[in-house]
Amino acid sequence: MLKYLLMLGSFLPLCVALNAQVSEGGLPIGLQKVATTGSAPFQYSPAVYVLSKPNVVAAKNEDSANDSKGAYRVGLNVPVSITMNNSGTWTLLPDGTRVWRLIISGKDALALGLYFSEAVQIPAGGKLFAYNENGKQVLGAYSSATDDFQAMEMVQGEKMYLEYSAPAWVQEIPVFTIREVVYFYRGVEEHVNAFVNDETVHEKAGTCEVDVACSEGNNWADQIKSVVHYTFNDGTSTYVCSASTINNTANDCKPYILTAWHCGERVAGQSIATWVWYWKYQKSTCAPGSGNYTDPSKGSKTMTGGMVRASAGNGTLNNPPGPYEVAGSDFYLVQLNAQPPASYDVYYAGWDRTNNPSESGVGIHHPAGSAKKISTYTDDLESETFNGGATNAHWRVFWATTTNGHGVTEGGSSGSPIFNSYGRIVGQLSGGASACTANGAGQGTGPDKRDLYGKFSFDWDQNGSTANAQLKPWLDPSGSGVTSLAGLATPCAITPNAPVAEFIANPTTISVGGTSQFTDQSTGTPSNWSWVITPATGWSFVGGTNANSQNPQVTFTAGGQYTVELTVSNSAGSDAELKINYIYVTTATSPCTATSAYCDEFIQKVMLEAINNETGCNNYTNYNLSATLIKGQSYDITIIPQISGGLPGSAYIGDEIAAWIDFNGDFDFDDPNERIAFVSIVAGSSLVFNFTVPSNAVTGVVKMRARIVFNSTQGGEGPIEPCGNTNYGEVEDYNIILSNSLGLEQNHLDAVSIYPNPAMDEVKIDLSGIANESISLELLDMTGKIIRTQQPISGSVAVFDLSTVAKGSYQIRISDGTVQRMARIVKL
Repeated sequence: MLKYLLMLGSFLPLCVALNAQVSEGGLPIGLQKVATTGSAPFQYSPAVYVLSKPNVVAAKNEDSANDSKGAYRVGLNVPVSITMNNSGTWTLLPDGTRVWRLIISGKDALALGLYFSEAVQIPAGGKLFAYNENGKQVLGAYSSATDDFQAMEMVQGEKMYLEYSAPAWVQEIPVFTIREVVYFYRGVEEHVNAFVNDETVHEKAGTCEVDVACSEGNNWADQIKSVVHYTFNDGTSTYVCSASTINNTANDCKPYILTAWHCGERVAGQSIATWVWYWKYQKSTCAPGSGNYTDPSKGSKTMTGGMVRASAGNGTLNNPPGPYEVAGSDFYLVQLNAQPPASYDVYYAGWDRTNNPSESGVGIHHPAGSAKKISTYTDDLESETFNGGATNAHWRVFWATTTNGHGVTEGGSSGSPIFNSYGRIVGQLSGGASACTANGAGQGTGPDKRDLYGKFSFDWDQNGSTANAQLKPWLDPSGSGVTSLAGLATPCAITPNAPVAEFIANPTTISVGGTSQFTDQSTGTPSNWSWVITPATGWSFVGGTNANSQNPQVTFTAGGQYTVELTVSNSAGSDAELKINYIYVTTATSPCTATSAYCDEFIQKVMLEAINNETGCNNYTNYNLSATLIKGQSYDITIIPQISGGLPGSAYIGDEIAAWIDFNGDFDFDDPNERIAFVSIVAGSSLVFNFTVPSNAVTGVVKMRARIVFNSTQGGEGPIEPCGNTNYGEVEDYNIILSNSLGLEQNHLDAVSIYPNPAMDEVKIDLSGIANESISLELLDMTGKIIRTQQPISGSVAVFDLSTVAKGSYQIRISDGTVQRMARIVKL
């Protein structure tokens, strides 16, 4: 053959030279009796993240000066950066279930809460829980079906237990970063009292307050259901206010919540992803004063997040306000990301926008973060200008003494509704001077002093001319012009639309014996699901699922392509989604073979992220080196050739260089976009190739192949291919770890190579691809029984003798004392 020499000199220097949080129920493994190789119930020592204790004394001194009818501070936000990769302990159960646990500890805290940097992403099949030390309070399970959330409600006590578990077939781990832990130091006493052992925590509200379970609430049952307690973060602190769900003229239960602008001073269009809303936080019995502290008031019906739709802060009425004033009539309207579940028994309160003063009614609220209270007025409301702000934009109210107390308002009551005698909202609390005792909330306060509520009539359309400064466009979307509206109890009589079918599976390319998780993504609220997989054999539903499950799991036992159809239906109709040849099940266990006979030209160097491999010619080599690539990200790979006897970067005209990555894990390189590099050498050819990892690539370890061949009319092999033998050139294989996101690091033990697999007499575990550290190895059968152990490992390659074990499937467990990896092998 005739080869024309080129020198790609530019590469010589390289040769020497990075939304609703509704619990699904269930019990975390840490609170179950689980049979393990150790003791039962399931116990081990989870890692503990100890918070730096905030300066509570200084906070309380500030509170004594700042507490008023405004937002009521209850917690201090401690900055952290906690992920499942940098914190916690992983444990593997005999059935292959992986369990991650972490204890977050804040000394002397009444409760702890969490704020996340982004929406928590939980893979299908996984479950996330949080619970307190005695197990009386359990949040979760949260799963792939849970609406997006960026906050977690408070968990009683100074220790919060986090636990994630997933069956063996789930390869991914959740993606989240905890950016702040809320250290609750006051104002949550009644809430957490439901979960303590001794039940000695007294309520925080004043002794004159009246529980909604008292006779004063007998005629206000629906209105009581509408009032919401919520926590929100503002700067370095967490506060509480009150609010109410509210009806609109469409009577469609759109999840609107009305509260006060001065609670966080929000404006329309603002996301409030870290806010937590609490329903049914109230007593079930009545006791005057503080004698009702042993009545649990769990308030565990929660949701998170939402979007501000309209706000006095977007208007022009007294905006910007002066010191100690509020913008306009001091309102904003929130729309939650989803409807509260029917089990929350939510009432969407009615309203009256006539500006007619009511002669009697009630205010319902959460004073000082306490369980729901009711205050009664029996004199006409009067118009008033609040703190020198917008003229007559507020209602003035004086509270009456009633059978069980003299209900007033306190800090934390802000944003709560005031109802007229017809049970309709006419305003939301801005502030005032009422208190249980004379001067009890500062000089000039007392039970006979007034409170002020922003007028609903001003909220309606008086704060500004745009939709983001008015209630009108949102609460009267049809423009009916009604001046008052009755409330609406759930469930709402909504005519459903026919659903639209949609689904995904993960993975869609698997080996025989693998399991795929199907996830329903249909819209339109289907109530029935029917799955059909063709052909009808070679697979089975597993994990307790069947053809009518919403999110079934399917194990495939025969190679081939499978077509999947999902039909969804509800009372309004049905729809079907058909995906032809959607699941590909491969019988291969390793990539196709490839090598060369002569090393006239070879690959001198490969560089891709952590891979920086400089070698001579070996015809074919499977290098136990790896690089971690993030799905959806772009990378450069450099492949430098060399002619035998020449210098690095030398090549022949007619040499071809290419590289492939098995992105879908089917052990071949012929799928679209799997060839990531190609060049036919001419003068000036670049040896740097850019590619993007497909976002739908599998998660885990796959193979990358780099190859050089000679393609010429005089003795060449033809166009370069990933498989087969050639006369000239070289082939090199590497490991690629495909990951989900920039925040998700892979288990470094994935770089360990196990071969051959399947095996006959022995299997080797090559540890040369990881840092020098103490590694233990165990060979287990599929029930989890340990057959052989090697610890510690000396040298870079360990060997398990399989000559005396029966044919079948086994597991190899690799551990560095902190993290583990399980790998399945087959004995032939």
